[in-house]
Amino acid sequence: MVYLVVGSAACCIAGWEKALAELGFGPARYPPWPHTIPVTIFLLIYILAGVMALAVSIMLAFHLRSVVAGETTVEGQDNEIYARIAKDRGEMFVNSYDLGGWANLALFFNIVLGKRTLSPPTPHALYTLLLPMRVQPYTDGYSWARRAGYERGHGGVRRGDELTDEEDPEDAHRRATWGGTFIWMIFELAVCTRGGGDGG
Repeated sequence: MVYLVVGSAACCIAGWEKALAELGFGPARYPPWPHTIPVTIFLLIYILAGVMALAVSIMLAFHLRSVVAGETTVEGQDNEIYARIAKDRGEMFVNSYDLGGWANLALFFNIVLGKRTLSPPTPHALYTLLLPMRVQPYTDGYSWARRAGYERGHGGVRRGDELTDEEDPEDAHRRATWGGTFIWMIFELAVCTRGGGDGG
């Protein structure tokens, strides 16, 4: 997203004077349109670049805020409800996945941030954020780092308050491997083909 925002913003900055001149604002510093593409196409691309820079930068800010808070979009909505329920009981909600802003960023991007920050098991250098390269995540996608003392769940959430169910660890392990996923898909297909096991 950062690359898209930077590229779109650079397009807007580079074409600012020419776009204003073609729209009739400011001094006409340019001769009649000397390029092969029509001026209308240029203006449409310019407007699209501006809209993309604005929209994607808002989306980028929203998702970075979620990363710093240690939650997904769905968890953000759930956590608001958990916090309200805990407050009504006189308790305080604690997100067990929130390890602190810098630690959350370090784990999400799998990099080292500062000396006192919790580092991932195999961290990469900070400059890897600037390069278009593949960096492996620190997790397998099913188990995540939790705050010390909250390994069993969020603080202020009692049994039965959960809005989403925890996945069975055996299912998570089976689906974590490609072969397990393939076998699971065949099993699901067989169940669906039989009509859900109702003999139909």
